Amino acid sequence: MTIKAKFQITTIIVAGLVSVVGVFIFFTNQRLSEAIETESTADKIVKGVFELNILTNDYLLFRNQRSSDQWWSRYDSTARLLIEVKASEGSKEQEIMDSLRKDHKSIATTFSQLVTVVGREGPGKDVAFQELEETLVSQLLVTSQAMVSSASILAEESVQEVTGYQQQLRSFTVTAIFILALVMVVNLLSTMNSILKPIIKLQQGTEIIGKGNLKHRVEIKSKDEIGELAAAFNQMTERRQQTEKALQKAHDELEIRVAERTAELEAANKELEAFSYSVSHDLRTPLRAIDGFSQVLLEDHGDRLDKEGERVLNVVRDNTVRMGELIDDLLTFSRLGRKGMEKKDINMEKLAKDVFEKLKDAAPERKLKMKINTLPPAWGDESLIREVLANLLSNAIKFSKNEKSVVIEVGGKLENNENIYYVKDNGVGFDMKYRDKLFGVFQRLHSQEEFKGTGVGLAIVQRIIHRHGGRVWAEGKINKGATFYFTLPLR
Repeated sequence: MTIKAKFQITTIIVAGLVSVVGVFIFFTNQRLSEAIETESTADKIVKGVFELNILTNDYLLFRNQRSSDQWWSRYDSTARLLIEVKASEGSKEQEIMDSLRKDHKSIATTFSQLVTVVGREGPGKDVAFQELEETLVSQLLVTSQAMVSSASILAEESVQEVTGYQQQLRSFTVTAIFILALVMVVNLLSTMNSILKPIIKLQQGTEIIGKGNLKHRVEIKSKDEIGELAAAFNQMTERRQQTEKALQKAHDELEIRVAERTAELEAANKELEAFSYSVSHDLRTPLRAIDGFSQVLLEDHGDRLDKEGERVLNVVRDNTVRMGELIDDLLTFSRLGRKGMEKKDINMEKLAKDVFEKLKDAAPERKLKMKINTLPPAWGDESLIREVLANLLSNAIKFSKNEKSVVIEVGGKLENNENIYYVKDNGVGFDMKYRDKLFGVFQRLHSQEEFKGTGVGLAIVQRIIHRHGGRVWAEGKINKGATFYFTLPLR
C-alpha cells in the first residue's frame, strides 16, 4: 500500500468518527430540545388549569356570558397545549397525557353542567340547585387538582429526561474524543513505523553504496514510494562493470562519473538524514506527522506524483491542519464548563492593548490600528476574559482582510448594574437574519476558502460570558462591518 493511500485511509477514519460524533450530538440535542419543550408545555398546562379555577370563581361571582366566554377561551388554549405534547406509544409520558386529556374533557363536561344549573330558573332553585352547584364546583376542583398533579409529574419526568440527555451528551463527547485520539495514534504510529524503518535501512544502504560497494542491495520489499526508491537504488547498483580494457580506456570518464554519482548519493544521504530527523521530530504529535510527511512527499517526490496526487496530498495537509485546530477548539470548548474561575478586578484597557499587540505582531504585513474608547474595569476570570478578547479581536482582523486600512474600535460603558463592552470592525460584516447562527458550534456564515476557521471561536466566547452571568450578541451589515457586544455583571 502506498504512503498516500495510508494517509487517505487515516483521513477517512478520522472523518468517519467525526461524522458519527456530529450525528449523535445532533440527534441528542434534538431529543434534548423536545424534552425541554415538554417541560415548558407542562408548566403552561399547570398555569392554564389555575387560570380556569380563577375564571370558574369569576363565573360563580358574576354569572354572566362574558365570564363563561373567558372560561371557554382559556379551556381552548389549554386544549392546544395538550395537542402540542408528543409522546411515544406505551411510554409513561403517553399515560400521563391520556390522563390529562381525559380530565380536560371531564372539566368541560362539568363546567357545561354548571352553566346549565346556574342558568336555570324555577321554584326550589335556592336549595336543590345550590347543592348541585356546590357538587359540580367540587368536581371541577378535584379534576383540576388531578390535572395539576399529572402535569407536575410530566414536568418532573421531562426534567429527569433533560438531565439524562445532558449526561449522555457529555459522556459520549468525552468517549468519542478519546477514541478518536486513540485511533489516530494507533494508525499514525503504525504508519510511521512502516515508513521510518525502511527510511533508516535506505539511509544505511546509501552510505554503503556511497563508499563504493556497488554490490550492496537495499532489502526493502514494501509496495510504496519508498519501495520504489529502494528498487531504483538496487537497479543502479546492479549494473555490471564494463571490460577491463574498456575500463582502462574510460578511466578518466569513469572517475568523473563515480565522483558525480558519489556526490549524488551523498546529497541523497543528507536529504534522507534530514527527512529521517523530520519524521522523528514530527512523531511528537500524530497530526503534525501527517502534515510533515505530506509536505516531504510533495517536495522530495513530487516528480513521481501526478497533479491529482499533489492535489490529494494538499487536501490531506489542509484537513490535517484544520482537524488539529478543530480538536484544539473542541477541547477548549469542552474544558470551559469544568475549568474553575478565579475572579478578580481586571484592567480591561490594559488587557485589550496587550491582546491586540500580540495579534498585531503575528501579522506584521497588515496595517492594523485599534481605537480604544472608555473601558470600565471588569470583575471576572482574567484568563477567560483574555480568551474572549482574543477571539473577538482576531475575528475582527480576519474578516477585515480585504480592507486597505483596518481600524478596530473597542469600548464600553456601565448600564443597569452591568458593564457593556463592544468590539467593532470595518470588515465584511454579515446579514442580520443569520445572527442566531453566529454563536453556535460549527456555525459559519462564510466558506472555508474565503475565511479560515473552525466555527468554534464565537461559541467559546458565548460560553465564557454565560459562565460569568453575562450576555453576548452582535450587529452588522453586509460589507459595512460588524459589532460584537458582551456584558459582565458588577462585583
